[in-house]
Amino acid sequence: MFWRNNAVKGEEKGEKLSMPREIPEFIQHHLVSEKWMGADLVKLLKAVLRKTANGRGGFQVRIFDDCDALANNV
Repeated sequence: MFWRNNAVKGEEKGEKLSMPREIPEFIQHHLVSEKWMGADLVKLLKAVLRKTANGRGGFQVRIFDDCDALANNV
């Protein structure tokens, strides 16, 4: 689910991450229905998105807890 932090030599850096925002609705639905997470907990989480490098129109998502990120100065 997470992408590599260090790029391979000669490989260009991908698109920058978006600003942290609420998790997209279809991902929220998946977390609640398939992963059995509480709906209230899912509303508290944030996500950053970026487009995939292969050009297929997909994207990569990183989900995190905003309070933990602030506590760890991330």
